[in-house]
Amino acid sequence: MMSNRVPPFRWWHRAASLVRRMAVFALLWWALTEGDMTTWAYGGVVVPIAVATSLALAPYRGPRPGAGRLRRTWALVRLAGWFLRRSLHGGLDVARRSLTRRPDLDPGYVRCPMRLPPGAGRVAVANLTNLMPGSLSVHLGTEELVVHVLDVDLPVPATVADLEERIALVAALPLAPPGRS
Repeated sequence: MMSNRVPPFRWWHRAASLVRRMAVFALLWWALTEGDMTTWAYGGVVVPIAVATSLALAPYRGPRPGAGRLRRTWALVRLAGWFLRRSLHGGLDVARRSLTRRPDLDPGYVRCPMRLPPGAGRVAVANLTNLMPGSLSVHLGTEELVVHVLDVDLPVPATVADLEERIALVAALPLAPPGRS
């Protein structure tokens, strides 16, 4: 007799989730304390409280179907490389513009349509856009991201769309078709 029940989460999935969260929060504690080993007495209390809070706010729901871990990890590595290249290129562009006698600037606001669903993916796009030289996310609306840039002639909407696609691959999020949000 065949059963259509979804198998229950295995205990090791939950344990692996707990270990990953502990490692992330311990790493954050280490970074915040600049590796000071004398603060680990406090970290031994703070880290488990942070893990418990994260489990209460975002409980483990089991492995997501179709969210291949290797594919998402590779997408994250590619996103990091893309971001570093874009940051280097943007930094060189800002330096070039600032060192000329007559700066080649046409500052203004650019509206970039968003295709990611509302939530953390969109926030990640806005925050990563902030970190790129020469751009500042000003407003994240329901359908668009408004970015202040040093030159409105730069291909900012295309760059934001590319970033959205990369974030969607990392987070296994659906993208709306171009032209629709």
